[in-house]
Amino acid sequence: MKGNCVGNGNRFLFYVMIISAVASHLLILHCIVIGMGGYRNISQGMDKDSYLGILFVFHSLASLFMMANLGFQTYLISNNLTTNEFWNWKRYHHFHAYSHTYPLVFRNPFDGGVLANWKQFLLVQLGQCPPKFSHRHYN
Repeated sequence: MKGNCVGNGNRFLFYVMIISAVASHLLILHCIVIGMGGYRNISQGMDKDSYLGILFVFHSLASLFMMANLGFQTYLISNNLTTNEFWNWKRYHHFHAYSHTYPLVFRNPFDGGVLANWKQFLLVQLGQCPPKFSHRHYN
């Protein structure tokens, strides 16, 4: 695949990085709340420690973004898709299905079910089966 920084070789590491980023943001949020005087005092205002308030807002937004990214990557793995295939499925004819009511409908020929998709994802990363991307040809 061209122009893709998260390819077949590092997809598992990318997923682990997102999990660790979510965990570290949540840990930092917990430490900030404790530093502000505990969970009971957070609603009384942040004038005393305004820099902690700024950090709290930043890490809250960052953790929401990372959790959304984690959810999206989990969805892609569960459906045996790549990010490129998800966003650009109309470019690839093997994702096209036609119906009487809609001219173009998404069909995933690589989806083997959630458990089979996760098994394949993990086994590819352990080197015990060939990657699913080897038979996909993109223009």
